[in-house]
Amino acid sequence: MNNIMRLGAAVVLLLATPLPLSGAHALDGSGQWAGLIVCERGGDRFESERRFEISGREMTWERGTPGEDGYETLAGTIDDTGEVMLHGRYHWDREKTFWMKGRFQENRFDAQGERGRKWCSLTLTRES
Repeated sequence: MNNIMRLGAAVVLLLATPLPLSGAHALDGSGQWAGLIVCERGGDRFESERRFEISGREMTWERGTPGEDGYETLAGTIDDTGEVMLHGRYHWDREKTFWMKGRFQENRFDAQGERGRKWCSLTLTRES
C-alpha cells in the first residue's frame, strides 16, 4: 500500500510540473511566426496580420515610425514553460500602451490582452 501511495504522489507531481519546451518550439532558436490579432470592444472590431521574429527567447514585432499614427511595437521574453508577457506601445493620435499574455504549444502561439480599451487575441504559427 505504501508503494502505491508513493507512485500516486509521483504521478501527481509529474502532471503538475510544467515541462520545458522541446522539439520544434520557439525556444529552439530563431524563427518567423505569423498570424492574426483581433481586437474588439462593443461593435468596434479590427483585425490585422502580424509577423514576429523570435531570436533565442526574445519575441519582437514593430511597424511604422515612432511618434506617427500607425506605429506599433510589442516585445517579451519567453520563459522555460513557453509563456511570455508581451508589452508594447502604439500611436494613434497619441502614444498608448498595451499588453498580451500568451503561451507556445507545439508550433502555435496564443495570447490575450488589452490594447487601449479593446480586448485582443493573437494567434501565431511558425513559418520557419
